[in-house]
Amino acid sequence: MTEHTPGGEGHSRGVRALNLKTLLDDHLASAVWAGMSVLFFAIMIWLVTLVYGATDAPEGAPVDSTTNMATQKLALYVVKAGNSTPEATTASYQAKDGDRIAKLLIQLPPGQYYLVLGGIGTAGDCTAPDRMEAIGNVPGREIVDDATDSWWQFNIPYSAVTRSVVCTVRSVLRRPSFAHRSVNVGAVDLTTDDPYSQMGQASMALQQAGAVPVSAIDINFHSEEGADYHFTGGHTPEARIVPNTKTPDTEESIRSLHSTDYIPLEASWTDAAAEDQKEILLIVIGVLIAFGVAMLIEAIRPFVDRKEAAA
Repeated sequence: MTEHTPGGEGHSRGVRALNLKTLLDDHLASAVWAGMSVLFFAIMIWLVTLVYGATDAPEGAPVDSTTNMATQKLALYVVKAGNSTPEATTASYQAKDGDRIAKLLIQLPPGQYYLVLGGIGTAGDCTAPDRMEAIGNVPGREIVDDATDSWWQFNIPYSAVTRSVVCTVRSVLRRPSFAHRSVNVGAVDLTTDDPYSQMGQASMALQQAGAVPVSAIDINFHSEEGADYHFTGGHTPEARIVPNTKTPDTEESIRSLHSTDYIPLEASWTDAAAEDQKEILLIVIGVLIAFGVAMLIEAIRPFVDRKEAAA
């Protein structure tokens, strides 16, 4: 018969209590390590989504009904003087990441013009050195394109000097990837089979005024010096001075849009600053993965050690 002493039983209870405390401490430590590992992996996943995710144009951007893509629509008509050929003009499209609006600057040679523009809210979104009136002296004459956009027409009175029109438009800047940017610009087509529609009436008003489309609009999509530009559609511009062009290097950011171009011009480029940020974020992602894995190993270590000790 085995005898049990009071001291022996107390020692056993003390050992069991110590083992239970150690087990609880191990579980708590594992939970902390696991929680920190989950946090690091969550941050890593968010950064991966940020680096490799695409961002569409801001909400409310005008959409081309044919391509179903955010597209800035514009057309410029000039009242011909005799048999002269309509002179080409230049423009500049300026948009920044995160901004819901963009700036469209159009430089006009001497003459009388009719500007047709999409992606604006009111007639006051376009300003010029002189007063601008809508066609037919109706303030802010709006021509509905479809459910996704509306076109406005402005009468820009005759001037013997070159001037500029600056319009605030809804941005169509897209971010296909973290360091790439893209903008679509298309020509407005007022032709229609229904002469009684708003577009048909506007088209007839332009014809009666002797207005014809300018031969070309050279658009500068400059975002920064040194950016690598690529174009789909459009035409190579002739040698002309474009607004806000500082150096010959920016000529690669210019593309010509013709009034007969029914397929929108797409300009895309690489943002050098964003490219540098991407490289830094990739390094941070690697560090987060390393820390996350290390913390996960620490979380399961007590269970592995206990299993090995019991073996």
